Amino acid sequence: MIEAFWASLDKERPSGDDPKRVALALSKFYQDFKSNIDRSRGSRWKTPLFKESDPQIQSGLNRLLDLVDEIIPTLPAADTGKLEEIRKNDQVVRKALFALEQEESKLDLPRFPSPKLSQFNYLYEGWRRDFLDSEPLRRFLAEYRQAVAQTAKEVQEAEKQVNPRESEEEKAAVEEAVTTVAQFGIALSSLSAKLPSGPEACRALVAQVLEIGQKLGGVFQTLEQCAPLQAPCPFCGGQLSLSGRCRSCGRRLPHLEEGESEGPEIQSEFISNNCRAVDVALLRWEAEPENEELWREFQEAVRTFASHVVQGRKSLEMLAVSPERPIDSEHEMRKKEVVLKEIADIFQSTLTALSKFSQSSQPPAKSLDGSWREPLKEAELKLQELERSVAPSEEQDPT
Repeated sequence: MIEAFWASLDKERPSGDDPKRVALALSKFYQDFKSNIDRSRGSRWKTPLFKESDPQIQSGLNRLLDLVDEIIPTLPAADTGKLEEIRKNDQVVRKALFALEQEESKLDLPRFPSPKLSQFNYLYEGWRRDFLDSEPLRRFLAEYRQAVAQTAKEVQEAEKQVNPRESEEEKAAVEEAVTTVAQFGIALSSLSAKLPSGPEACRALVAQVLEIGQKLGGVFQTLEQCAPLQAPCPFCGGQLSLSGRCRSCGRRLPHLEEGESEGPEIQSEFISNNCRAVDVALLRWEAEPENEELWREFQEAVRTFASHVVQGRKSLEMLAVSPERPIDSEHEMRKKEVVLKEIADIFQSTLTALSKFSQSSQPPAKSLDGSWREPLKEAELKLQELERSVAPSEEQDPT
């Protein structure tokens, strides 16, 4: 985002963007960035490097927010001294964050398939090595226990709805899931009660939590291959696996949110799930233009598509401020970034057209012009080609 701001102010090779609009987006970016950092500060290891870098990051971001807000009313003219200060503080924050990321990447901690288990182990090891106190781990365990208790209820409900087609092996997996989730909850509660005794006294219980957590992950993988539950997903109508995960939404009960499966009657030429979901929802409504339920399903598909477009935009902005971003604009990765921005612009323009069309609470009399499909299909192909070009080769270490 900061690069887009400099480009909007470049008099020799201007980007064409409105500097004031870009500056407003930059201010919002710094606000979100600071919020994310503030949320993670309490649970990050307080290493000597962190203690040195954190004040620089905090003061740098606070000053950036003040500076950007100060120059917005003056744009496209701007105080050169303030612009130079923005550049300086942005570089300080980037370098400090990059140093912390490098430090964390070199920690001798095992990686677990479950991000939750990795986070749990990170907090415990930070406490054990005297880089954290017990409070972050205590808070994490309290939240984790609530989530596990909810999962236990969902698994018990799933057990009542086992499909008659399940094999004995799959039925055994359901029973094992119920038992393992219960064991996991007990282990987390026991560890919470043991925290006042200190990290060394908790070592055996921590090992037990990690062991049961990994076992539980294997059980859920088995469940997700089982024949689905007879009851449909209450949000999208898709099939539910015995683990409680919707095979269309990809989310566990009861927090499901995404589009319905296409069904055999309507096909789409799009590659990605979100584009295909929007296309199929529109085609279904066009087949029955007076059906208000199909119209609402199309509106929901557009909203889901919008959330992914917004997330993609944020990722592109984060890429622009990455410390590892090459400075040379002719670098291969910078050229790919340009292509990625072009793709993002096509997705955004498509979203604008879809959003305007789907604004009405009632189905409109006329359908949407189908000209939006071809540019989006081309963008999909470009994105697929881009993903292939940055994917590691088979000879490379997959890590």
